[in-house]
Amino acid sequence: MGRTELGIQEGDYISLRDIARIVRRARSEQGLSENQAAQALGVHVHSVKQAEGQPHRDLLRLRRRILERFTGYTLDGPYYQIRRKA
Repeated sequence: MGRTELGIQEGDYISLRDIARIVRRARSEQGLSENQAAQALGVHVHSVKQAEGQPHRDLLRLRRRILERFTGYTLDGPYYQIRRKA
């Protein structure tokens, strides 16, 4: 198993800080601004900014939605293991 385009090993356990970093990278690699991502998800742009930039905030549900919407991956928890969608 090699590294994914998100810069992590598929199946690895990742931290909440890593999830925030991955979410930012996933959105930007899709060529979307924070505002465009917020509109696509039906949330306020500040929520997207906080999900990406404040890993200590309890925004895991939104981070999971961003990751699954803009990548081919799912996020399994509570230990947060990333896997390619079937």
